[in-house]
Amino acid sequence: MKIILTGSTGFAGSEVLTQCIESPTITSIIVLSRRPLKNSQKHDKVNTIIMSDFRSYSPEMIQIIANADACIWCLGGTTAEAEIEFPLAFTHAMTQNWSTRTKPFRYIHCSGVLAERDQTKNLWFLQEGRRAKGQAETELLQFAAEHQQRGLWQTYIMRPSMIMPKEASLVQRLVGVLLGSVRVDELARTSIQLALVGNTSTIIENDGLVKLGCSTK
Repeated sequence: MKIILTGSTGFAGSEVLTQCIESPTITSIIVLSRRPLKNSQKHDKVNTIIMSDFRSYSPEMIQIIANADACIWCLGGTTAEAEIEFPLAFTHAMTQNWSTRTKPFRYIHCSGVLAERDQTKNLWFLQEGRRAKGQAETELLQFAAEHQQRGLWQTYIMRPSMIMPKEASLVQRLVGVLLGSVRVDELARTSIQLALVGNTSTIIENDGLVKLGCSTK
């Protein structure tokens, strides 16, 4: 299986990359990144493409990613540019020259539990970022619906609450119990499971992420 990853230098994305490297099912990993990976993240099956602009894909880059089976998008941000423009640019680049494609492509998007899809709703805190995440969800699901006829594009939205480290402190665990949380390794396992086999639900809330992450150990 050939998979595309973004956000691989971040907290969640780096764990996804580690588990993808360890997975015998995943044979090729294309990392789209703003900067080079750490030496500990490098591997024979990892091909890193340095992106100066996530809104622009050259014909050569499109050729490299064209036959991939899935993408796990963990590139974070709070601006409309990072949350909306970057992933949508990828979807349009990925679907160029798809006239002969026959196998489905699974796109897994890491959003957040506070994402707000109602753009007219007044929010008390983090309004810009929450609206941006919500708009991204809406447009990504709409893109999937527009490409549903041939069954080639599947979008899955992950909505984690707090993402906890594998070795969380007592305070972190207590806060996680109060606010809801998912361990980073559980989130990574879930995202890879979605990339491999998909899911009956297109939106997976925090509890579902924990359940899937625990069931695929």
